[in-house]
Amino acid sequence: MRLRNILLLFAIGILAISSCVPPGGGKKEAKEEKKEYVPQVVIASALNETNISVVLKFTPPEDFEIKPNMFLIRSEVDTNKTINVIDVKKSKKKELILTLQNPIDIVDVWAITSYDDPTFKSKRFINYEKLLYKFYSDKPLGHNIENGKNVFRVFSPRATKVWLVIADDPVTMKNKVEYEMTKDENGIWEAVVEGNLWGKYYGYRADGPKHFTEAFDPELVVFDPYSKAVAVENSYKQKGMTVIIDTSKYNWEGDTFVGLKSEDAIIYESHIRDFTAHPSSGVPDDIRGTYKGFIYKGKNVVGGINWVKFLGVNAVEFLPIHESGTYEPPFGEQVEHAGAEKGATIVNTWNAQSRNHWGYMTSCFFAPESYYSSGDLTPGKYSGLGGKQVNEFKDVVKALHKEKVAVLLDVVYNHVSQYDYNPLKRLGKKYYFFLNDFHGYDSKSGCGNDFDTAKPMASRLVVDSIKYWMIDYHVDGFRFDLATMIDWKTHEKIVQEAKKINPDVILIAEPWGGGRGEPRDGGGYTLEGFSKRGIGAWDDKIRNFIRGGASASSSPSSGLVFGKGNNEEMKKYVLGFLKKNGGDYYEKGHNVNYAESHDNETLGDFIRIGTGYYRNNQVISNRTEFVKLTDKQLAQNKIAAFFLLTVQGAIMMHQGQEFARSKIVDPNSQWLKDFKVDEKGNWYKEITLPNGKTKKVMWPGGKAKPNTLDHDSYEKDDDTNWINYDEALKLETNKELVEYYRGLIAIRKNFNAFRKTPTESIAFINANEKVSPALGWLLPGNVNGDGKDIIVLINGNQTSQATFTLPEGEWEVIANDKVAGLKSLGTVSGTVSLNPISGMILVKK
Repeated sequence: MRLRNILLLFAIGILAISSCVPPGGGKKEAKEEKKEYVPQVVIASALNETNISVVLKFTPPEDFEIKPNMFLIRSEVDTNKTINVIDVKKSKKKELILTLQNPIDIVDVWAITSYDDPTFKSKRFINYEKLLYKFYSDKPLGHNIENGKNVFRVFSPRATKVWLVIADDPVTMKNKVEYEMTKDENGIWEAVVEGNLWGKYYGYRADGPKHFTEAFDPELVVFDPYSKAVAVENSYKQKGMTVIIDTSKYNWEGDTFVGLKSEDAIIYESHIRDFTAHPSSGVPDDIRGTYKGFIYKGKNVVGGINWVKFLGVNAVEFLPIHESGTYEPPFGEQVEHAGAEKGATIVNTWNAQSRNHWGYMTSCFFAPESYYSSGDLTPGKYSGLGGKQVNEFKDVVKALHKEKVAVLLDVVYNHVSQYDYNPLKRLGKKYYFFLNDFHGYDSKSGCGNDFDTAKPMASRLVVDSIKYWMIDYHVDGFRFDLATMIDWKTHEKIVQEAKKINPDVILIAEPWGGGRGEPRDGGGYTLEGFSKRGIGAWDDKIRNFIRGGASASSSPSSGLVFGKGNNEEMKKYVLGFLKKNGGDYYEKGHNVNYAESHDNETLGDFIRIGTGYYRNNQVISNRTEFVKLTDKQLAQNKIAAFFLLTVQGAIMMHQGQEFARSKIVDPNSQWLKDFKVDEKGNWYKEITLPNGKTKKVMWPGGKAKPNTLDHDSYEKDDDTNWINYDEALKLETNKELVEYYRGLIAIRKNFNAFRKTPTESIAFINANEKVSPALGWLLPGNVNGDGKDIIVLINGNQTSQATFTLPEGEWEVIANDKVAGLKSLGTVSGTVSLNPISGMILVKK
């Protein structure tokens, strides 16, 4: 009905217009009313100080002459400041190159529009990213002693003023003194202070262009990006200052790198706090979840370093231990956005716990996480006072090295903290970060901001950080979060500089991300691309082969643990997934084989979901009964462990994988104390609005609710993530799985066959029946130093036996479907039959 009326009115209008047009005049008048072409700018980028590339919304007509005066450029800080365009050249269909009368000043914000928009209503900001590449300096940054004096330097090329602020403590700011710093031509601000400053605290105040796209705030004190230790307030916004600390006085007692080769690595991915925070760890309450707690070896202590020794792994990869933004905005409340420009506000609708527990929001690339140091973690109190976290983390490294365990760090250089007073944002937002066309943060990482490692001083910061952790902390290697976000030149510098310090350094890429590098420096951010540069990578393909994918499904279509898989594909993983065998890696050890990481469901939960033991959003009423493995779940977890620990290449497992840990959202979390549950079982929080009224804010949509399984527990500092050792040692089937992992780890470490056998020497043995997935392989002892041949047999089929004919002679069984280890379980010869979901390791007598 409505459409008919519109058409009727339209027809009447046409008739009315036609009745007013003189005969023969309609065509001429329509031509005269044709709208004149105006060059509307949609993207503007400075090529140099006097040339700008602009992309137009519409392609200009071929006969249209674009003139310089068709463009208006002005300062957004002082709108009376303008720059004239003096020349225009066509570049591509919609692209023009404009020449400016005066150079662009980067300490300003410039906008461009067309001549018919004098009020700049349709303006576009000029991106002058390329102008910032000229800034570079080799001067030492942060706090250093030079010629007996304290020298403070910080990089902030667009700041107009920077002040150094020194105080006796960050809480009361007692005896605060300020020094105005001086700037050199490379954007380095410097202040020299005499006297003994050890134990004091400092930070910077920075002023800059006044505009809503700028993050400068001259009233705010931020810590140094090169801080070696930071003291921060345990509350949202996390105000902090740098601790002036001498890190060189630590007694390493002769400690050095472990010297672990990547192909020999059995990596245990662990979180400092989660590993001992649970009471079952046996660690004293006052140091649970701390660096000290991790290495505590007292009576009846099972967690921490004792568990690492118990399992037998030879490397620990810590989830991020850089200082990070551990607090997010209070749930449901409108508050200041500490990670944005001054005056911006935010409402947290996504994180009920208001925490960022795992540490993937880095605040400082040189300082160890203060939240894991011993002391008062009460919200509102300061952690890291005195910088004790420095020596406490060094104690962790030294203690692990004494056990011949390498230390790897999970490092996050692709983005920075999003919800605190991050100094890189406040000192150099438009230098350090990718920006969109409106000078806001551009985030392909999904983390709110993307760090631009290609900029010279950003790249230097990353490489300096790697070198610092190796030299000052004796760290043996690194895992790079969202590694495709880091440009190739920076990756290559990391490899070059790290290998100078330790030729055996282990470098691992998480080969995920927003593909930042693809268009800017050749792309190829693949497993192959990392490997040819000397960097290993998580092998998602073997993960998918073992479990069936990243995310769990109640109807799995693939996965060895579900009896699915192709024998030919399996062979590639046995051989280390090398390029010469149809894989992606150039060197053995670059492939990091894994079946579980901190991301997604645990392997145990993946199997629980895939077998229908758990249904989506099912409320778990009895945690202990749910976590306890059924016989089939035990067999499925064992077959995953068996295959993972018998293939060539580096191995990684996540904490708790050895007992099929479950991530059930903790309903009793201290971070949920303000939540209530309504009569329908819905969780909500009541908040008080500025007008005094209350508002009910419901649990975040898409997030796992209490007493259900979680696949993304980054924010949960509670029983969801804490390692419950009772579930590992007091539940019979789970304990059997722990012992199975221990046995397989011992076998792998004891025999070179699984790590050093040339792939061309490995011979495959097919099952006598057409069973899949089922495979055997012979690892000859004369090529790997063992002196004894080893056979691995696996039957992943869930219903059929698999029979294998063995080479001549007697073979000693050291692993079967029940037990694995270095003790003999008997001898076999001729043929052997494997039950469904089982494996066997044989050693030639």
